[in-house]
Amino acid sequence: MVSTRLRTLIASPDAVEQVACEAVQAVGAAVKAIRGLRGLAVRAGFDTICKVRPGFLERQVEDLLPQWCDQLDPFWAAGEQCGDAVEYLHEHRYAVSDALLEVSDERAASATDQTARAVYARLRPNASSRVADHIRLVGEFVRVQVDAGPAAHDSPTSGE
Repeated sequence: MVSTRLRTLIASPDAVEQVACEAVQAVGAAVKAIRGLRGLAVRAGFDTICKVRPGFLERQVEDLLPQWCDQLDPFWAAGEQCGDAVEYLHEHRYAVSDALLEVSDERAASATDQTARAVYARLRPNASSRVADHIRLVGEFVRVQVDAGPAAHDSPTSGE
């Protein structure tokens, strides 16, 4: 297993679950903010998955989060070297988008859930630009996680 700096933020199952839940909430807010016909299609797909398969997105994010961390880590590290990781991600948004979608594409190719596959297939043609458009939000989300550190995602032990 590859270990990256960002992956240390999700070292425990509780951390993965918490970060995944926060990520889905952030995506939901971003989806609701998309306007026009494009927004209508994206909201419809998001709402369909949420209604037909409650908890599905959280489980998918939990499963994909380690690989996404691995894909983001070199960009994040380079950004920190340049002085602003979020801005670096934004400047390299298409490469970051493609790296993240590579993980999602691999997952979609092996998915057995036909509803999820259909929604993904319908949204995928424009996904690179849509994800790229929101890379700054991804970066801000990651910055919050990095600033909080791994301990922020550990559940308290019963002995405290």
